Amino acid sequence: MITNIDKILGQYCPENHNKRYIGNKHGPYCYDTNNHMIYYIDTKINWLNPNTVELINDQFIKDSQWVYWRGILLDWINPKEFQDLGGGYLRDINSIYFNTKKVEWADLKSFSVLTDEYAKDTYSVFWEWRKIEWADPKTFEILEHLASMFDDSYTFSRDAYHIYFKDEIKNFEDEDFDKWLMEKDKK
Repeated sequence: MITNIDKILGQYCPENHNKRYIGNKHGPYCYDTNNHMIYYIDTKINWLNPNTVELINDQFIKDSQWVYWRGILLDWINPKEFQDLGGGYLRDINSIYFNTKKVEWADLKSFSVLTDEYAKDTYSVFWEWRKIEWADPKTFEILEHLASMFDDSYTFSRDAYHIYFKDEIKNFEDEDFDKWLMEKDKK
């Protein structure tokens, strides 16, 4: 009988030939073929059913009953329809999450990921799990040309009314903004 675990097994772990990677060639999840247990790095994940297991991404794994993040049980997340939306955003049948944090006020029907940090729905704009107060989702855009100036990519955005740094409104005239950018670039 072929189980779900058989379908997603990858290469054997070089340090332990009883363990095989799940999914990615060198991912953090492994399956021990001797004791039929699943591990996150070296931590055994109890209660994960190898017959219904699915790898969501390098950090999340689920079975028919539970969702785990880095090997930690997330009992508040419903595994039914749990999926990776990209950019750190995930969803289950009831909610949207940024990694393990619930994105409050997110509209499930219209939610869309913009970048690794930003998302929006019909009513709101989000930076990670935080709602950006006053941001207009109709005119919101990422200022990608500023991303190359900083280590954090896509931290600047704007709508018709404001310029944002992450989830904060930056209120300055053009000269002040240029000065602030130069100071930020020095750090």
